[in-house]
Amino acid sequence: MTDSSPFYSVVICTYNRAHLVARAVSSILGQTEGDFELLVVDDGSTDETPQTMSRFKDPRVHYYRREENLGVSACTNFGLARAGGLYITFLNDEDLFHPEFLARMKEHLHDRQPSFSWCGVLEYRSGLLSRELFVECPEQEKNLEFRQARAASIGLGFGFVIERDLMASLGGMDETLRTAEDLEFFIRLVQEPVSWSPLNEFLVEVHLQDDRLTQYREARADALEYIEEKHAGFLQRNSTIAGAVLFQKCLYLVECGARQRARRTLWPEVFQSRWALTLFVSNELRHSMLGRLLLKLYRRLFVPQILTHEFPTYPQAPNPDSHPGPSAAHPN
Repeated sequence: MTDSSPFYSVVICTYNRAHLVARAVSSILGQTEGDFELLVVDDGSTDETPQTMSRFKDPRVHYYRREENLGVSACTNFGLARAGGLYITFLNDEDLFHPEFLARMKEHLHDRQPSFSWCGVLEYRSGLLSRELFVECPEQEKNLEFRQARAASIGLGFGFVIERDLMASLGGMDETLRTAEDLEFFIRLVQEPVSWSPLNEFLVEVHLQDDRLTQYREARADALEYIEEKHAGFLQRNSTIAGAVLFQKCLYLVECGARQRARRTLWPEVFQSRWALTLFVSNELRHSMLGRLLLKLYRRLFVPQILTHEFPTYPQAPNPDSHPGPSAAHPN
């Protein structure tokens, strides 16, 4: 970094979202804090994205067009390698930063001196606010496992800001993954001897799109299984994150109808965990009309108590499918 380096590098990865990316770019250019560079990485779009980006003449905007579509992990690393800011943050191409996001986060970074931070998000569906999400992580909390689980449950879409050199030292995103890549990165990140502190303000709008390809559940389960194997040692030490990963993997298998694989994965847990029993019952019943009726009754009677009180749930990254890549698969 040099004295002339901007405080922030903002990275937007985009793929065939010409109708949305201009709005995301405008939300950056409208920030009350102006000490930033904006890197828009086009991962091989075949739509009007180049023409859309050519209309932005602000010298802080840098547009990179990649000829080959390699997916969100490679796209993110491409932006990271070219970022010159002290801190780096990410915006999905369909989402928005509120005008005060960079300014308020800069104040927070100066006050608390964390190596990374995040904020709350407002989630919109069909243009209507559907929920508010904020992952609390009290700095006075002494339980490291709890703090690691909280921090690992966010995603890049939570207004995530990190020291650029720290992210680079960790190697960025695992390009093996086209889905769950941010979870894998955060599992590596929370093991570092660094501090983190969230900003309890809602400064990011997440706009869920109808074209998000959430039907590729088995690919997500594959990614989570890869993460379980890659980080087996850490997950043995952090049972909270391990349980969350296992739960999500089993849920995806049940939802995509991978009956035999779901049965094999869930069976060892059925007699130890009530959520595993719930998913096992769901997997067995959901494939016939009578089974679905029984499942509906079962959920009404048991599921709220089981999932609310027995299993520690954390908000998922709100924007898991923003950039699926050619495999059209992407998983909080």
